[in-house]
Amino acid sequence: MVSNRQVGYGLVFGVPKSLSIYLAITGDKVAESIARLAVDETMRAMETEMQCKVRKGGLQEDRRTGEMLYSKFFHRDSRPISGLSDPHWHVHCFLHNATFDPIEKRWKAGQFRGLIADRGYFQEYFHTLLAQKLMASGYKLRRTDRGWHQWEMACITDREVELFSKRNELIDTLSKERGSTPEEEGRIAQQERNNKTTKLFHGQAEIENWRQQMDQCVGTR
Repeated sequence: MVSNRQVGYGLVFGVPKSLSIYLAITGDKVAESIARLAVDETMRAMETEMQCKVRKGGLQEDRRTGEMLYSKFFHRDSRPISGLSDPHWHVHCFLHNATFDPIEKRWKAGQFRGLIADRGYFQEYFHTLLAQKLMASGYKLRRTDRGWHQWEMACITDREVELFSKRNELIDTLSKERGSTPEEEGRIAQQERNNKTTKLFHGQAEIENWRQQMDQCVGTR
């Protein structure tokens, strides 16, 4: 066994904050199934680009396999801040470092260089696909200049999006204080990862707390 072998790579697909809020408050199973389907279709698009390393017979090249082994983990909230989590629907996809080589007829280490380099493309692919599927099912969206996705659910206001973006606001504030760079933001995000066991509310109690926060937000307009 190779002790320093890379066991895999992690990707995260998160929906726009407004959709996270909408799913949390309404429990809309149709919209959630659309989000799950968009993740699956994005992963299938990535899978077609999967390659293996070819090192047999003195060769030093890569070969497309179109076969990917991965695991999915769904989450519906963010890391807590002062005991409170925000709605944050996202999916962790762990790409296992294995693919089946149809030529050599065996499992081998994957070549992920191209996929990792193109992850920004696949993030945009996911958000575009998600928006198209939601609109085709009758959901109303509105354009923004925010993040990867550049759209939000029309039924959720910018104020409500800001209300449930506490972790992003904390990272932005600390980043500006320490020097706003991608590297600094990454360090802050790791440092401010509060343990999920510190959450004050769980299950239906958490949903009720989110609804109370929204009611208060409406009341202060």
